[in-house]
Amino acid sequence: MKPRGHMGKTIRFESQADYQNFLRNFCSTHPLSKLHSTGQAIVNYAQAEYDFSSEIYALLKAKGLVEAGPLAQLPVLEDLHTITDPALTELDDSELNQVSRCFYESSSTFLTIYHRFMDEVVAPLVGEPIYFQKTPTVRFQFPNQKGYNWVERLHTDIMLGHPSEGYNIWVPLTTVFGTNSMLLVPVKESMTAYRSCNFDFEILAQRVQYDNDFIEDMRRSAAPVELAPGQFIAFDPRCLHGTQYNDTLLTRISIDARVLAVETYKNMKRQYRGTGRRQLPFVPGQYFDSDPVGCYLI
Repeated sequence: MKPRGHMGKTIRFESQADYQNFLRNFCSTHPLSKLHSTGQAIVNYAQAEYDFSSEIYALLKAKGLVEAGPLAQLPVLEDLHTITDPALTELDDSELNQVSRCFYESSSTFLTIYHRFMDEVVAPLVGEPIYFQKTPTVRFQFPNQKGYNWVERLHTDIMLGHPSEGYNIWVPLTTVFGTNSMLLVPVKESMTAYRSCNFDFEILAQRVQYDNDFIEDMRRSAAPVELAPGQFIAFDPRCLHGTQYNDTLLTRISIDARVLAVETYKNMKRQYRGTGRRQLPFVPGQYFDSDPVGCYLI
C-alpha cells in the first residue's frame, strides 16, 4: 500500500503506560465540547481592529509574490489567483503551494496584530491565560489548483503529536463556503471514527485514504465551515477536519493556530512532540510563544 496523506507520520508512544495516559486525556471531555455538543464555536470579532488583510497585501508585495501594480488594483483577496503566477499556486504532496510556504516567515507588524488577537479575543474565549502557537500558519487555497491528485486527508492534529487538551483556531480572511472552505466533523462523530479504528491513528490515516466506505461515512458527517471576514471558529482538536479541493471561483486565505491553557499545560502528565521533520515539542519557547497572553483573566 503506497503511503498517502498522513500515513507513516502518526504519533508513536514510548510505552503502554504512555499510551494509556494519552488515551485518558484523549477520551476526556474538552471544555468546548461541554459548552457545544459539536465541539465547535463560531465567534465574531472586530475585523477593523485586527487588520490581518492589509498586512497580507503588504507581505505579498514585500515577498515579490505578485507585481505591485496589479496588487494595488486588486479589489478583494478572493481574486488573488487572477494576478498570481500559476506556478506558485500548484500543490505539492503536502497540500501546500509556494505562496503558503513563503508565509512561514511573517512580519513584525503581522505578528503584533496576531499577538493582540490572541490576547484580546482568543484568551477570553478560553477564559484563562493561554500559550499560543508562536507563528501562525497562513494558507492560500487557490481555485482548481494543479500539481496534486487530490484525496481529502481528514485528520486530527492530535495524530501528528499535538495535545488533545488544546484548541484549534481557524480565522478566514476571505468569505469561506463550499469547497473553498475547511471540512469539519462534529466531535461525537469523530470519536465514533476513532473507536472504529481502535484509537490507532495509523489505521485512521490509511482508512481516510483507501477505505471508500469509511471516507463516504466521514463525508456524510462533515460539513464545510461557512464564515465571513470578522468571524472565526474554535474547535475541539479531536474534531476531524481537512482541506477540500477548491472548485469555486474564489481564493481562500486563512490563518490557523493552536492554543493551550496555561493551567492545563502545567498539569499535563506527558510531553507532546510533533511527528514532523523537526519533531518540535509543544512547550513554551518551542512550538508555543515563550510568554502567555490573557494574564489579566486570572
